[in-house]
Amino acid sequence: AILNGQALTARCEIGAVEIETGELQIVGEIENDDRIHQITPSPDGRYLVFTSFKSDLRLSYPRVPMEKDPEGYRASHEAGMIPKDVVTVDTQTGRHWRTAMPVPVSAHLEFDPLDPSVLYVSGHNFSINYQPAVILEGPGAIIKMRIEEEHSPIIGLYRPNDLFRASQHVPFLYRDRTIIAVTNTPNKLDLLDGATMQLWRREELFAHEPLDFSLTGNCISPMPSMAFFSV
Repeated sequence: AILNGQALTARCEIGAVEIETGELQIVGEIENDDRIHQITPSPDGRYLVFTSFKSDLRLSYPRVPMEKDPEGYRASHEAGMIPKDVVTVDTQTGRHWRTAMPVPVSAHLEFDPLDPSVLYVSGHNFSINYQPAVILEGPGAIIKMRIEEEHSPIIGLYRPNDLFRASQHVPFLYRDRTIIAVTNTPNKLDLLDGATMQLWRREELFAHEPLDFSLTGNCISPMPSMAFFSV
């Protein structure tokens, strides 16, 4: 129904698998977007947090390469993307709630190694055209959230003008503080201070020409063989 435009959401079942026996138990269900990308339990096991990996444009791209219709691509870019939520599920009460994301295409989430109520969510801010090619719509972000009673507010944001795609991020401890390593397409590794959500250090891993957004306001992402995607 979602694929043919008859519905915007689907019934999503939440299941738990007993590792030793392989037995599946359905523990809950919610109405939500399809394409759930990641489901991660909180360190204490009480909460589940998941992201909807959708990059729906308000105005679809022309079905031609970007250079054939730059004005059409610019119009799609300027129309923007449809925002999505990150969902938190309380497995004890069965209740769930949503947090609207300030940057489109939330994909990955990681919990803080010091504070189990804090997590970091990536906002990729890209879309996909007909080819398919990944198109960077603007700066990505790392979004800091805290799980509270029936509420998961945003408490920090890292979104400089020159952070793109943020395909993977990993929080780790360094001298008793949380540092977050973030891939920055095409050739940089950003290291953030988790407490302040400010850049602590940036490493350029190899030479690469600057990304060019001048033609349409957006930019085709470099191929994986020409960029840095994992950490």
